[in-house]
Amino acid sequence: MLPMIYGLIAGVLWGFNPVVIKKYGEGLDTVTVNGVRAFYAFLLTLIITFTISPTYQADFTGLLIIFLSALSGPFLGDIFYVKAIRGIGGGNAITIGYMYVFVAEFISILILGETPDYHILIGTLLAVFGVSLIYRGYGSVSSRREYLSAFLTAVFWGFSTIFSRLATLHGDPFFLTVVRNLYVFTLASSIKGSRVVKESFSRKGFILGFLAGGLSFGLGMALFIKALSIGGVQVSALPTLIAPVVGRVFSIIVNEEKPDSSGIIGTFVTVLGLSIGFLKTTF
Repeated sequence: MLPMIYGLIAGVLWGFNPVVIKKYGEGLDTVTVNGVRAFYAFLLTLIITFTISPTYQADFTGLLIIFLSALSGPFLGDIFYVKAIRGIGGGNAITIGYMYVFVAEFISILILGETPDYHILIGTLLAVFGVSLIYRGYGSVSSRREYLSAFLTAVFWGFSTIFSRLATLHGDPFFLTVVRNLYVFTLASSIKGSRVVKESFSRKGFILGFLAGGLSFGLGMALFIKALSIGGVQVSALPTLIAPVVGRVFSIIVNEEKPDSSGIIGTFVTVLGLSIGFLKTTF
């Protein structure tokens, strides 16, 4: 039960990201946006770790694997995620991005030896149909690149989930989350220099960093990695499916996005497909 609770909280926190990134990340390049998020995530997870974690350790293998998780997920994956949010809207970006659960599932079958299930096939077909409905209302040439960005987000997030799960076999989940955020901040700063730190202390940077970084990369990811360590990929990923619904609703309310009926129906069909794909984790 705990992995599902942790995953649910993480999913809700992640659902706010598209709105916050679109509203407060305007004018910043994608690398700087994620660097600012990682800065506040590092600070918050450092506090969390020293407060509640009984151990602060990880072996070399764990540190290497969590670096791969950081590189593929919050660095590369979220760079494409920010591009998708700006190009096709937060609601669409998060819906397509959450195809990551299937990417993670299929990889886990190959790497972790999990048994395939017919729920996965049915769920995948439904989710792909839902994505096609979303695309129908936004099929202009100028936005196709951003749709590709959303799909690449799903791929990189899927690999990152697997790396995070493997890393928990070699260290404390909360400590690994701290290191993960430090890696992302270091990568962003090495590319953008002092701009990441400068923007972190601006008013917009603080709001962006705390809400879409501290609470997302930080608390949300710490809970998700903890869930992965005790429940595995499928049980942990299932409750995070609340995120596309939260993202869609708040994109409409806050950013005044106006998806057509296909976009709205596609969102719910996609989430339904994802949910069916993981029924075997609850029954």
